[in-house]
Amino acid sequence: TSLKFWYKYDPVNNENFVTYIVLKDAAGNEIARSEKLDGKASSEWTQCEIPVLYSTMDTKAANIYICFKSCSSGTVQVAATMEIAGKQQTAHIGSVLRIDDIELTY
Repeated sequence: TSLKFWYKYDPVNNENFVTYIVLKDAAGNEIARSEKLDGKASSEWTQCEIPVLYSTMDTKAANIYICFKSCSSGTVQVAATMEIAGKQQTAHIGSVLRIDDIELTY
């Protein structure tokens, strides 16, 4: 019925993080899909819950695909300076998304 997780998110250039969840039956047919396209910045651990939207209710799920993307645009910030491993470093990185305590409720 839902996907829950805790996150911290440090975006570059006002990016949003993206989360997808897809459930398929044993034959490979998609039976549910949900997505969050507007994940917001948070320097503190924040809980997020995404309801799973089923297209059919009479088939059991056999496969689950969950994707967490730190950036909706797909571009990478070049020569960004940010804290990495406890000190300021310059690197070719984009937005940083940290995920913890993933919970699937069914």
